[in-house]
Amino acid sequence: MGRADWMENNWDDDGATLAMGRWIAREKSVTNGRPAYEALKEFRTVLLNMEHKRLITGSLCDGTGVCAIGAWVYQQYRDQGMQPKQAWKKLKSQAGIADEGTYEQWDATLSVGSDVLAITKTLAEMISYQNDDEFRIVNNKFVTLTEELRHKRMLDWVERKIRNSPHFEGAHVLC
Repeated sequence: MGRADWMENNWDDDGATLAMGRWIAREKSVTNGRPAYEALKEFRTVLLNMEHKRLITGSLCDGTGVCAIGAWVYQQYRDQGMQPKQAWKKLKSQAGIADEGTYEQWDATLSVGSDVLAITKTLAEMISYQNDDEFRIVNNKFVTLTEELRHKRMLDWVERKIRNSPHFEGAHVLC
């Protein structure tokens, strides 16, 4: 059961409240682990090293950009020795599994992310939810995120998760 299970339930139902509590406990359990801490440090490096600091929503990649998971998977392929065009082609073939913005596309993104990156599905869900959220509160107002703001928000989020980890080794980690 993931975050979507409690988001779509009726909030008057006790089951939704329990589902939300289970998701929060799972999220905390995953992010407190050493594997997630190391993975988030790697993910931060990917975000910092992106040539174009933009993140799309609704798909692993499209003709012009990538989502957060897509950026990380692309970098993983490059680290494995693939040439840029080859890595992009492989990422596009994996993104083409389902229609953009559908639950099938969501599941495909999570599967590719957890399989290629060797991270838990919960961590992949957390990253995807942060990536696909459309709004940010700025000065007590909802602001629709641009691709550039989405990148900034993802970087802020991952740095906050690293800083709040029980494995945090000090500010030098974020330099």
